[in-house]
Amino acid sequence: MNNIAIPTFTLLAIVIALLLALFLLTLKTNRHLSNRLFATFLILTAVDISGLIKIPQTEFLQKLQVFRSMLIFLHLPIFYWYVKSVCYSDFKLRWASMKGLVPFAFVIGILIPIFFADDLKPSFFQFSNEQVFTIIIVLFHIQVAWYLWLIYRELKNFKTLAVNHFAGNHLQAYRWLMRLTAALAIFYLLALFKNIFKTTTYTELSEWLKIALLFFELAVLCWYLFQAISQPEVFRGIHSTLSLEKSNDSNIDSSKIKELEMLMKSEKLYLNPSISVKDVAEKIEIPVRDLSTLLNKHLGKHFFDFINEYRIKEAQEIFKSTDDSKLTVLEVLYNVGFNSKSSFNTAFKKHTGSTPTAFRKSL
Repeated sequence: MNNIAIPTFTLLAIVIALLLALFLLTLKTNRHLSNRLFATFLILTAVDISGLIKIPQTEFLQKLQVFRSMLIFLHLPIFYWYVKSVCYSDFKLRWASMKGLVPFAFVIGILIPIFFADDLKPSFFQFSNEQVFTIIIVLFHIQVAWYLWLIYRELKNFKTLAVNHFAGNHLQAYRWLMRLTAALAIFYLLALFKNIFKTTTYTELSEWLKIALLFFELAVLCWYLFQAISQPEVFRGIHSTLSLEKSNDSNIDSSKIKELEMLMKSEKLYLNPSISVKDVAEKIEIPVRDLSTLLNKHLGKHFFDFINEYRIKEAQEIFKSTDDSKLTVLEVLYNVGFNSKSSFNTAFKKHTGSTPTAFRKSL
């Protein structure tokens, strides 16, 4: 069955990956760099998958196979840049960004003497095909672990900045990127097991894992692309120059807390889906860093939670009002400043302990 299934699923996966890449490259949007990076990621995915196709080996095709093996190591660096382009609206591929290729360059520097210049290779670079395969697998998974750590660190920093500066969809973008990263981590872990089984007596299990990995990879990519296309506003990103500057507590006027609370009640700034800490700081005429300290240390809240608390209270009042009883949950969440049902449900349950639907039924 595998002799028929693997080539069929492989060709299907390649076609879908290339079509999705073509779609992203031709899509009219302001997020050109993000789309191009993810399209490149998809093309590299197709190149990687093509290695499953068994064809007669000639000298030319063997060289192409070597080239394909080296291209695979670009998979994670491209995804790392993609994550940065989604997180930060001002991200561009400059010379400073090239430091993200250091692990890739290191690995390629090891592989080139193994693959090329047979006459010039020293004796310790003479390897059998099985040894070359093992070296590639080990280097690849070391690189995977390194880039996954870099991505996790980048996302953690992005989340910290987002919850302290914004109350919109940035945290949802963080969750989606984190889920995609986790899915890729699971994929590469399964790929590691597949390669380990390939060198043991459990070769049939390795073959079945090939099919499972094809389905898993395509399902994850299609899911993420659907999310990104259906709600593109979630992936607006934030400016990379934002920082969490420390403020001297003694310089902060505690009366600003009452002024802030009065401002929120009178002007209802939280109803603006794109409200930022900078907008509120300008209203009460204090530096952004002082407002952040006021929220974090004096109120014990991030800006994100501070704004959402007012939004949830507003939603509760709407649910209790007889005049607004005909409004749907979707209409209510838009009215109070949210722009996605999932973020509204998450925030509502966090602040009230129940879902919006359950809260309305309990009245």
